[in-house]
Formats: sequence, C-alpha cells, structure tokens
Amino acid sequence: MNALGTTPIFQNRTFYVPRFELYLGNRPERGALLHDVMEVSYKDDINAIDTFDFTLNNWDAEKRTFKHHDSERLNPEQPVRLHMGYLDDKNGVRLMIQGRITSMAPTFPAGGQPTVKIGGQNVLNSFCQQQRSETYEDMTASSIAEKVCQRLGVLFENSLGKLPNTEFQYPHLMQVNQFDIVFLMQLARSEGYEIVVEEGQNGSKTKLKFVQPSTVGRVVYELRYGATLIEFTPSLEVAKQVSKVEVNGWDEAKGKPIKVEVGQQHLGANAGLKARMLPSAKNVAADRKEVISKTPARNQQEAMAIAKSALEEKNQMVITGSGSTIGIPELRAGSHLYLWGLGKRFSGRYFVTSTTHSIGMSGYKTQFSCRLEELAEEPRKEHP
Repeated sequence: MNALGTTPIFQNRTFYVPRFELYLGNRPERGALLHDVMEVSYKDDINAIDTFDFTLNNWDAEKRTFKHHDSERLNPEQPVRLHMGYLDDKNGVRLMIQGRITSMAPTFPAGGQPTVKIGGQNVLNSFCQQQRSETYEDMTASSIAEKVCQRLGVLFENSLGKLPNTEFQYPHLMQVNQFDIVFLMQLARSEGYEIVVEEGQNGSKTKLKFVQPSTVGRVVYELRYGATLIEFTPSLEVAKQVSKVEVNGWDEAKGKPIKVEVGQQHLGANAGLKARMLPSAKNVAADRKEVISKTPARNQQEAMAIAKSALEEKNQMVITGSGSTIGIPELRAGSHLYLWGLGKRFSGRYFVTSTTHSIGMSGYKTQFSCRLEELAEEPRKEHP
C-alpha cells in the first residue's frame, strides 16, 4: 500500500531521452550555440533566489579561435528561459526558470578545450535593485506581503488557510535597509511558512505564495533506496536541540515585561521532536531551554508566535539529508518526498529544501536536500 497521496515516479511516465529547451531573448536557441551546450543546470532553494547555468564548448577547432565568450548574445541581462524534461513524455518539457544572465566564467586550460559557463538568476533578481527601509503599522503578514508584492510587480496569493482578520496583526514592523524579496523571505520564516514562486507563462505575471510546508501544492513522490532513490546521506544531530524556548520582551502598551515559554506540548503533532525520533530514543533535549531576548516582542501573542516558530525551526533540523534520483522536473524545493528502504530511523516523509537539476553527458539527474518531517512505517508490498 502506498503512502497517502503519493505518486510513484514511473507512473504513466517515460524517462528515456532527456531533453532541454534553451531560449535566449524571445526565440528558442538553434544552431551552433545549442550544439555546443555541454551541460545545463537549474537550482532552487526555499531561502534563496533560483539560479541556472549552462556550459558551452568555447573552441572552434577548424578556425582555431574562441566561439562564444565575446558574443553579444551572452551579454549580462540577456533574458533566458530554460525548460527541462524528456522526449515523448506525456508531461513534455517544463519551464524551470525564466531569468537573466548575471555571470560568465570562461576557462583557458593548459590542455583540453576551452569552455565558458554562463550563469543567471530568476526574475526575482530584478527586484534586488534597491534596499528599502519601510514601516508597517497594524498589518498582518499577508497584507504586508501583498503590499510588498505590489511594489515588486508580482501577484500575491494568500495561501495561509485563514482569513486576514484571524491572522496576527503586527502593531509595528520595520524593514531596515533590505531588499524587498529578502524581507519577504524573513517574514515568511518568522510566521512558520515558506515562499513558493510560480513563474509566469504566456504573458501572465509571476505569482508569489506563503504556504505551510505540509500544504505545498506539489506532487508528493515516493522513492525507494536501491530502486528510484539512487543515493541518500542522512544526518541526525541532537546536540543543539532544545525542548523549550523562552521569549522575553516588553509590552509598551501595558508598561510591563513579557515572558513566554513554549514547550513540545504547544506544537502540532508532527512539528515536535517526537515525530522525528524513534520511540525508544532518549530525549537528550528534555532539560534544555533556549532563551530569546534580542528579538523584539511587543505583546504576549507576538512573543508566543516567536517562541513557537523558533522551537519548530530547531526541531525541523533533527534529521536532514541529501540524495539524488532520476531527473524529475516536478521535484522542486517546497515539495514532499516519502523515502523508503532506509530502516526505521530514517524512512518517512521529508520536506525538500533545495534541488539541482542537471542534464549532461550522463543524462538527467535531480539532486536534492531535505529535512525529515515525520518518521513513517514503510508500506507493505502487496502481492497478487
């Protein structure tokens, strides 16, 4: 029986011939440049702007001269779109990133052929033009995000699962000399959410969402070591874990100190240490507490939110890992994976924090980093 809501990666799919489409400007790249592409790569991360790169053969053996690094077509800020997928796959190729060239790194080796590596970032890089200092008075996280997105020229979708009037209202929140997109990433993390960006297609605007890690609207795949999971390296680390977080602040309205303590019992069933540790494992963090005094808390509710967010963030890093599988264009940062065949301590549901998709001489491969959300018992194989 498969884990609830999961999809085997080979279900109704073909993975025979990796394919990519590279667009410079508004036209698909053809001719010499396309044939000189040695590798293309796309990277995303829940805490960083998405990036791409492609490596070109930079030597013309017949003319004995360099081919590409002086080309105006590879100038900085040149628009680029990268699609990846498989030939004859029912899903076709998927738009991975729409961005602009921001770097060039040619090699002039002592032996072998010269190459040039072109790198860039997605459209959000264009929003890192001016650091701002802004003040937000009596606003919720979603209303702040909507206001910032209006400045950025992207759409904001409220995916928080609650009405604006039920969200916590910040009486006074400051953005101090920060890029808007960096401020939004920090705001999302402080609320216990992740940022998901959907690239605009066919003239539509780019869309930005705040989502809970457990509700990211993407396909949930299951991978098994020895089969679809090519390799995996987990790491269990409890030295920095705590069972409680205390937040101290000052309530200006009431003129008295604030002190809030949050423990494992205040977290959701799958948010604490219990979901990530075997029942027989000793709770080494039982007597450990973290005290936060530098983060400003202006009332009891805000202090509680800060404490819960800090404790959840600590607990999320008990078990982390990195692995690889066959190239899956839909596997992106913000997705969930069920990983099986790793024993009782490491099999379960993982949240993907970053991915790297590469197509080169060895085919199409997806590497990923993740963190354990919840231990789970492996499904039994059903026999006819």
